[in-house]
Amino acid sequence: MSIGKINIHRNIEINNELHTFALQSFNEADIPKFKLYWDAWLILRNISADAGNRAPNLAEYFTEGLVALMTGSARRVSQAYAKANDSSVRFTPKGKKHGDNLQLDPLITSEVKSSTIQSDCTQLSPGVHKLDLYYFIHFYNNGNLDGTFDIYQFSPDLLKSIIVCEGKNETIQDQIDQGRRPRFSFLTEILTPNNISPIYSKVKLW
Repeated sequence: MSIGKINIHRNIEINNELHTFALQSFNEADIPKFKLYWDAWLILRNISADAGNRAPNLAEYFTEGLVALMTGSARRVSQAYAKANDSSVRFTPKGKKHGDNLQLDPLITSEVKSSTIQSDCTQLSPGVHKLDLYYFIHFYNNGNLDGTFDIYQFSPDLLKSIIVCEGKNETIQDQIDQGRRPRFSFLTEILTPNNISPIYSKVKLW
């Protein structure tokens, strides 16, 4: 299923380095395709529940794509996927990842996380360089999974104060800097304690 539009952006300066990205942008014409994916995911979720299994995660293109659509950013796509559009491009080396989504003007790098349950258990990758923003997209809607979602936005600076290893007094940022993958809850450990409200609330696109 083709969704969004892929463009190659060359020599984008981030943290004093030049990078080349393949970015996937979205518009309102893509909403029926988002709905098609959501409906298919619900079927898989219900089948999994009947079998006593955990529901499948939402695909990255779906969650990152919805955030991109709502915020005017674009989603970074894999080198292999982008090569089909322009085989001459030499991409940023693996590991030099600057977030899931990018906004080019002004330049804003962001990471996207999501949940379809009341709370969340989030794991952060140590391979991500400095970010400007985190987005959290929540589909729970008081247990009514009808596609309605909230989007939260917050600064990565908040990660510096959240203790995830009390014995060593380590923060989320400490573990990221050590190349580890801290696990915590955006909702209960960052958004609620800091009284952060959604930037988009009860959005219903389909």
